[in-house]
Amino acid sequence: MRFIETLEKLRLYLGSKPALTPEEKELLGKIREDLNYFPTCVIHRDDLIEYAYDAHLIKDNEMVTLGKKIGIDSWEQLSSVRLPVIGYASNLPVACCPLCGEQPRFEHGYWYCENVDCQREWSCMKYVWLKYTDKTAFLFGCDIGFISKTNRTNEMSLYLPVDLFRMHFGKEPEKEDIFHIFKYGDMNDIYGLREDGFILEKVTDNKGLERFGPRAYWLSCYPKD
Repeated sequence: MRFIETLEKLRLYLGSKPALTPEEKELLGKIREDLNYFPTCVIHRDDLIEYAYDAHLIKDNEMVTLGKKIGIDSWEQLSSVRLPVIGYASNLPVACCPLCGEQPRFEHGYWYCENVDCQREWSCMKYVWLKYTDKTAFLFGCDIGFISKTNRTNEMSLYLPVDLFRMHFGKEPEKEDIFHIFKYGDMNDIYGLREDGFILEKVTDNKGLERFGPRAYWLSCYPKD
């Protein structure tokens, strides 16, 4: 998809410049935001010629409207039938309860285990654990992310939402650094998860407690190998 590749090249170009004008900074932020969306299809004027349309007489705004309508139609058909099949074939990660392995339902930003004997909840949003650097200190100074007091380091570290990590760092996080918020039922949950090789850290900072509540732990998405 050429326009996605062009946006990515422009992002890399702007990101490599030693200094940006305010307009360039605003443009870079918009590009990073737009690259979170992935089109279901792309249509070119040349695609219309084989259907006998005089494509080069079509105005740009008419092409935009056509593309949107085709995208909506494609998504409705894809999501209802094909997406689960394609997702399975592509080995996309499927949400499951970290305690019992049952599939959950999604509601208000959280996954809820459907197992009546479990019913635990954890966040859909994932967070990246970042050790202390000048950049993480800057992010924290801008009130972005949550403080970590883990014993993995003697310095302040940070949990950053994964979408903001991709935006600010321009790469994918390491598997072992990805966490989500887990709300335990009793302390046996914590002991059991640690025995299974998961890393847990209680949420203790005021911002995290206000956002996630007193039962919240940072839980690694993957157990240690």
